[in-house]
Amino acid sequence: MCMDAVETGKFDYWQEVLEDTGNTVCGRHPIGVVMAAIEAIEKTPENNEKDQVDGREDVSGKRRFRFVRYERSSHVLSVRDSSVSYCSAFVVF
Repeated sequence: MCMDAVETGKFDYWQEVLEDTGNTVCGRHPIGVVMAAIEAIEKTPENNEKDQVDGREDVSGKRRFRFVRYERSSHVLSVRDSSVSYCSAFVVF
């Protein structure tokens, strides 16, 4: 759920998901800073021009995180279990 929120590129939604789930995402503050920065960049006049892909408008939202790998330390089988997850992502501009 948190990774999905990051992929939307919406800082406010990211914050909402963190509050709703109570997940303790390591790196949540730097992730939020990058998300907010990307949103600010997208609002600048020079970036408001429509992106083109093969002559068509790119509606995919290029400036978003793309996750490329996800691993976890263990499977959680009961409420007493714990696990740490690791993921890697990049942003396309």
